[in-house]
Amino acid sequence: MKLFSKEDGGWYGWMVVFASFLSKCVIVGSSEIGMGVFLVTFLEYFGEGAGKTALFQALSTGMMTVPSPLVSSLNNRFGTRPLVIIGGVISSAAIFLSSFANSINVLLLTFCIIGMAFSLTCGPSIVIIGQYFHKRHALANGIVYAGNSVGLMVFPPLHHKLIETYGWRGAMIVMAGINLNVVVCGMLMRPPPRVHIRIDEDNLSKNTMDDTNITSEHVLLGVESASDEQNNEESTFYKTRKYSDSQINTEYIDSGVMEKPMSLRRKVSEHLGTHLFTNTWFCTLCLCILITNMGKLAILVHFVNKAVTSGIPVREASFLMTILGIGSLIGRITHGWFVDLGYHSPMFIAACAATVAGASAALVAVANSNYAVHAFIAALYGVSSGIYLPLIGPVSLKICVGVEHLSSAFGWYLFYAGIGHLCGPPLAGWIYDKTSNYDVSFLLCAAVYLLAALIIFFKIIHGMCKAGKNVGKTSTTVRE
Repeated sequence: MKLFSKEDGGWYGWMVVFASFLSKCVIVGSSEIGMGVFLVTFLEYFGEGAGKTALFQALSTGMMTVPSPLVSSLNNRFGTRPLVIIGGVISSAAIFLSSFANSINVLLLTFCIIGMAFSLTCGPSIVIIGQYFHKRHALANGIVYAGNSVGLMVFPPLHHKLIETYGWRGAMIVMAGINLNVVVCGMLMRPPPRVHIRIDEDNLSKNTMDDTNITSEHVLLGVESASDEQNNEESTFYKTRKYSDSQINTEYIDSGVMEKPMSLRRKVSEHLGTHLFTNTWFCTLCLCILITNMGKLAILVHFVNKAVTSGIPVREASFLMTILGIGSLIGRITHGWFVDLGYHSPMFIAACAATVAGASAALVAVANSNYAVHAFIAALYGVSSGIYLPLIGPVSLKICVGVEHLSSAFGWYLFYAGIGHLCGPPLAGWIYDKTSNYDVSFLLCAAVYLLAALIIFFKIIHGMCKAGKNVGKTSTTVRE
């Protein structure tokens, strides 16, 4: 038995999409990205440098993503609903305790707890979408990720108003109450119906998905093969894989059929998903999110401060994040239907979006005190990053490893995203403390986006060349 939806979503699948969307929106407002307005207040209240004050946001994000491989194992065992509910309760309690902080060190501790609680929520709420949806996965996933954009639009102005009215301590108490909505969202995340896996023994050899035909079929053509579409429609999700481990060279069936006695090393590999690192596309995607997250949060965390130092009032500067959120919302909602058409692979579209995001981040360094210029940059970065982030994650991972291993793959993906989150904002803040401007930080953000795009383009070109050689060899054999 496997947790796969027999239909492509179904009516309750869209209810799960709504619950995941709302939880994403609340989490953004209660954690690192939407707290940029609080950063300005913390700078004044605690009298700390930008690097150390931004560290609480980096730790919150890092703790949200670094434990993800273990969370994925828990998700495979217990399901999404209990993890999201527990995460919502713990995070709300930690946000409430943050209102009593009397030093930056106390905030660091409470935001670590918040991040660890949100780690129980973020990954599972995304993976369950891949279990419900197949043909329209990109569309459903884009809608869920749009919750981040709505959070960026709604919460920064709300934070500013709450701080003006109640002070930052009172604002944190209000946010703790709002965050309890995550518990309600978790109650709606019912697992998809269990279906039997039917094994077609005659076609097992034809449906073996190794790293080579993943590259040629799924990445270059950008569409699912006919056999994959048929399997999705009939809910016959089976695949065979080979371990590259020196001790394991036999094939295994994901559904549990034809299993052989497993060694301890193999059991650990299956539970944590370490065998996925034999897939070069999986490694490429993890590398890209690692380097992009080192620069991504620089523009999200420090963009408001950059505008303020350029001479833009704080109230107007806070609305730049709303503009960025609107652009990101447009990108996340609209790209899904186009990707599902199958004209281009998600990897190729993600690389193009990363190129635009890198260019827009570079423009921040040369922006003047003109509010319209900052608004244009915020919109451009919002649209491009809104396309890049959903595609480089669950959608591309599902193509590379299949829905059976999506939970484990997404856990490792979030792990490397967390490493980037931990390194990025403190580095940007430290650079500001040394240079007294944010230009170098935004240039770093531009560089990592462009580097990620180059890596993906190189991988695609390499796959095309490899596929061309294989076609040439086949043609030569036929002529002979």
